[in-house]
Amino acid sequence: MDTHSSINKTQAQARVNQIRAFQAEQQLLSEHGILQLDDNASQQIQRYHQAVLQQLQQSQDIDLNAQASHLSLGMQIVSFLGAVALAASLFFLFYQYWGYFDTPLQVGILISAPLLSLALVSWLQRVDRTGYYAKLAALVSFAAWVLNIVMLGSIFNLPASPNAFAVFALYAFMLAYTLRVRLLLAAGML
Repeated sequence: MDTHSSINKTQAQARVNQIRAFQAEQQLLSEHGILQLDDNASQQIQRYHQAVLQQLQQSQDIDLNAQASHLSLGMQIVSFLGAVALAASLFFLFYQYWGYFDTPLQVGILISAPLLSLALVSWLQRVDRTGYYAKLAALVSFAAWVLNIVMLGSIFNLPASPNAFAVFALYAFMLAYTLRVRLLLAAGML
């Protein structure tokens, strides 16, 4: 059996799809009488594929069938919508109560929000096998970072700088490449 420890989730999913396509083609050829394997050879192939699929599922959290693939897609969509809602709620929460805080407390909140959310991303990345929650936290962390830069400029009455976009992009790229979040990659490119 080949080792699958050095492949990523995308490669593992491609391998699963390859095995499923092979099994479907083998079944079709067998039904048409084109490929006739003896029981021993057929069982060896099935055992090998089952072992590979089991190893990939344990190591990479891949989808073994179409239903699991649809569920994963649904989870990704819900995660994205949840991240947008959470980031928007964070943004509006800041604006709702912002005037009630002293300037030092405002600065402390602005500095600590991206740092704490980045720590949350790091922790979730280690704990969560699927990566959905880490990606959700990464989007919130990015929103907190943007809010940090914009609000600090507003608090200290600094002029808007085009370099702020470079700082946004740098943070977005860091999160995107660490967690493989295409949305943050797109945000960094914009």
